[in-house]
Amino acid sequence: MKLLASIVAAASLLFSAGVSAKDLKSCIDMDHTWGNSCGGSSESIDITLTNECPQDAYVRLCMEKTSGKWTCRSRSELRPNRDVTFYTCNATGNTKFAACTGGYKECGFPDPK
Repeated sequence: MKLLASIVAAASLLFSAGVSAKDLKSCIDMDHTWGNSCGGSSESIDITLTNECPQDAYVRLCMEKTSGKWTCRSRSELRPNRDVTFYTCNATGNTKFAACTGGYKECGFPDPK
């Protein structure tokens, strides 16, 4: 019974909100292309994130619009050697992104504003 209680306590600590996820930003490649979306608008931007990490990554990308507002997108399980493309219309080209081994709360993604 004590062993079971110890295992439950250890699991609770491991999966608690205080455990931070591993930052994977350094092994996510980001590339961009202007004018492919939004009816070919020259103010549209496509951002492709490629996972060059050895494990799945949770990625979040925020793109600034000319209105000053930000639009954010995410992918919960970007597999190794795979990519995902996000786009927005009326873009400034300013972006913020983060990547980690956990989900949104575990990664502590900052608000782009």
